[in-house]
Amino acid sequence: MHVTATRLSRLVRDEQGFTMIVTMGVLLIVVLFSVAAFAAADGDIKPGADDKESKSAYSAAEAGVNDYLARLIADTDYWRKCSDLSPGGAPNHLGLNLANPVPIQRRWMQIPGSTAQYSIEVLPANGATQCDPNNAQATVIDTKTGTFRVRATGRAYAASRKRRSIVATFRRKGFLDYIYFTDFETQNPSFYARNRAGLPTRENGTGRSLEDWAEDKCAKYYHEDRALERFNGERFVNGAWEPFVNRPCEEISFAGQDAIRGPMHSNDSIAVCQSPTFGRRPTDEMEVSGPQGHAGAGDKGWRQTCGSGAPQVNYPGTVPPVGTLGTWRQDAPLLKLPPSNSSLKDDALPAYRFRGKTTIVLNGTSMTVTGKRYNGAPLANATLPIPADGVISVLNDSGSPACIGYNPLQPLTASATCGDVWVRGTYARSLTITAENDIVVDEDVLRSGDHLLGLISNNFIRVHHPTTNDCGPAGGGTNDGGPGSLTIEAAILSLTNSFTVDRWWCGAQVGTVTVIGAIAQKFRGTVGRIGTSGYLKDYQYDDRLRFRSPPRFLDPVQAAWRILTYVEQVPPAQ
Repeated sequence: MHVTATRLSRLVRDEQGFTMIVTMGVLLIVVLFSVAAFAAADGDIKPGADDKESKSAYSAAEAGVNDYLARLIADTDYWRKCSDLSPGGAPNHLGLNLANPVPIQRRWMQIPGSTAQYSIEVLPANGATQCDPNNAQATVIDTKTGTFRVRATGRAYAASRKRRSIVATFRRKGFLDYIYFTDFETQNPSFYARNRAGLPTRENGTGRSLEDWAEDKCAKYYHEDRALERFNGERFVNGAWEPFVNRPCEEISFAGQDAIRGPMHSNDSIAVCQSPTFGRRPTDEMEVSGPQGHAGAGDKGWRQTCGSGAPQVNYPGTVPPVGTLGTWRQDAPLLKLPPSNSSLKDDALPAYRFRGKTTIVLNGTSMTVTGKRYNGAPLANATLPIPADGVISVLNDSGSPACIGYNPLQPLTASATCGDVWVRGTYARSLTITAENDIVVDEDVLRSGDHLLGLISNNFIRVHHPTTNDCGPAGGGTNDGGPGSLTIEAAILSLTNSFTVDRWWCGAQVGTVTVIGAIAQKFRGTVGRIGTSGYLKDYQYDDRLRFRSPPRFLDPVQAAWRILTYVEQVPPAQ
């Protein structure tokens, strides 16, 4: 069949209508998809903006908390100001009035380089309705935990109605943060008598005793050149003076078998023998205040005193860190011990103030007491409830003979006038026992339930370890009753001396002393000689102490604050 050009042209014209229909259909579909996409995008604009605004508000609240922490670090008493109205753009740290239903008139702090703002409130405590700058401690610091709280509220910009709030709880960084705290890594000067069997000594030129010399020359840090100190003098033996020279300060080492199961702090540098283990996990900080480079470029705040090896610990930058070891921190800030526990005397109710030697057996929520009250009333196996405010105070008696304190060679010779408390038993209520002289543990001290015990002494906290009296300074003798292995579940604080075992160098090895809690002391205390005498030690940190404390437990002097908890408040403050 022959198709002419005219017919072909007509056929092409006939197809144009069909092509237009197809084209229009495709365009319609594209338009519909575009409209749907635009609608979906338009629907996301508002939620997306809200999400960004919410995140910006939260970041602003975080900035507020960090700003407040920085001010606390710069001025540890900053919390006392309640409301900071000083010029220069400082944020208004409002003393929130819980009794006032009127919304707070906030003063907002602008974050540099951003439209975001925050405001901070100091939250009252102890039933107070408002922080009072004239009585800040009573109205801000929680008397049970030693903490205080601030609330930071953030917004993305000045006109924003979307807010987010963070409540931060602060507590001083202190002894309860560590399973093991020491000020000096030397033996207590009182124990120098053991090294000379109680013989009189006199220093050349001064005539002072070895103990007095040690009190002066050894109560300082290793980086203050303690290792250079030497006692040169005489001691009195068999009726005559003989040379007694070149005696160094007595330092105590962490031994290879030792394990510190929790965070640790020393204001000093430490000595190690072989390879002791420090910490349970990388978040356990093993802090020493000894500066870098004191003993050479390789100094790391520890030194080897015997054997070989090094502390088992993670150093900053160790990759990957060992999951079962703590992390070493050098140049840590000093934590200074309070000078005494006398402030706790007035915290104890009158019926729980005792004087002279006092024996306490804890029986759940009650206790059996032998001794006498501060007013002189005698007690013989008297049953008393554990005090409601949780504080017991034992003071020195004013009677005769006057208290002369602890004699390491004869630990049971202290007079009954000494403010000593002997303690044992199980407690089922939180409690702090404080002694003007010593605290002596003569059996297990255990908790029942979720409670905390504090043991605070001006002088020693001791584990009773009776031995025969013929035990000389080199050892020997035999054990003479007393506890075997024992456990102490408590926070232990010896303000001027040590946590130690009576006559630890005498008799055969007794067992293990386990402390579950925290230990803080001025001088390193000794509990035994490995494989020879006294006790092995097993010290385990009670992680509850990072968030809680026994009643009225003492804070360190001029310690920095740290954030204890950090939670968002829902709904936020308005």
